[in-house]
Amino acid sequence: MRPSGTTGPRLRRRSTGRAVALSGLALLTLTACSSDELPTFAMPERDATNHASTILSLWQGSWIAALAVGALTWGLILWPVIAFRRKRGETGLPAHDPVRFGGAGLWADVRTAVGALPWVADEAPARTS
Repeated sequence: MRPSGTTGPRLRRRSTGRAVALSGLALLTLTACSSDELPTFAMPERDATNHASTILSLWQGSWIAALAVGALTWGLILWPVIAFRRKRGETGLPAHDPVRFGGAGLWADVRTAVGALPWVADEAPARTS
């Protein structure tokens, strides 16, 4: 709180963001839905075969995981956009921090290595047992 007894807009925004995040988390975790109550997420039928319940459970889990990863990705994209936006009266480009260049190079190396994995694994000799 400020000395005058009022809260600033930044503190209000923080508490509002926390309240929204906590209520969303509570909504997701406290509803206690069974897998029969979950939507099928474009899977055509329930109980079409004797393995349908297992496949439906896997299908629902993969959709939930994909939605969670998508929400996390969008959050990680939008957070710096909002947190580091240009302030009023600022012009030009931001100053570059040379400390971060090493991390950017490492990230490029990691992406290249992960991208090369399918070709490296394809060229590996087959094991014979």
